[in-house]
Formats: sequence, C-alpha cells, structure tokens
Amino acid sequence: MALAVAVLTPGCAVGPTACPAIGYVYSGPAVLEFTPALPASASLAACFGAGCAPSALTIVERTRVEVPQQTPYATPPAGDTSLITVRVTDAGSVLIDQTFTIGHKAEAPVFGSCPGPFSFEPVAVTLAG
Repeated sequence: MALAVAVLTPGCAVGPTACPAIGYVYSGPAVLEFTPALPASASLAACFGAGCAPSALTIVERTRVEVPQQTPYATPPAGDTSLITVRVTDAGSVLIDQTFTIGHKAEAPVFGSCPGPFSFEPVAVTLAG
C-alpha cells in the first residue's frame, strides 16, 4: 500500500527515468552551406570521415549542396558520419580542403525526457577570398 501512495502522491520521487534501448539512425544527407557562394567554375568533392577520398558532387545551388550518405561519399558498411571532408577547386587552385565536424540536432524527445530521433545541422564552409 505504501508504494501505491508514493506513486499517486504528487512531488514524490520514484527514481530516475529509464529510457528504452532504441537506436536512432539518420540516413538523410549532410548539407554544406557555402559563404561566399561557390564560383561558377568550381569543382566540389566530399566524403564522410577524415582521411577519406572525396568524390565529385554535382553543384545545383552555389550556396547549398547536399551530400548523400551513400557510396562513394560514405564508406560501407557504415562510414564515420560525425565528420565530413570537403574539397573545392577552381582553375587548378584549391580553395578549401578541410574536414569539418557535423553537428546533430535533436528532434522532439520521446518517452518524456528520453532522446529521440536526430538530424544533421548544416555545415558552414567559408571559402577563402
């Protein structure tokens, strides 16, 4: 009976929250945001991880490019998606060849205070001018 009273009485602590053992995977792209915009004649290559071999990407928007989490940008079975290497060249000159940390944005929590799904934050890439 004492346990029932403690559970029903507001303000009584029952103990820490136990979160379920659910693993969330984000399979969407990493987004690169360029400042200033990529030159019209620039080439862009990227890959997930450090020390990887960047692969060419098609530039549709010169200020925002998505990098999919698939071959050849991510190394199977599961590449390191906490880092992304970006290489931009223009007329034979390297504008940037750098590895960036990809931030994570938590979506709405589930089960009260337990962490839920997440997504990548955009990666800000500043080109030398």
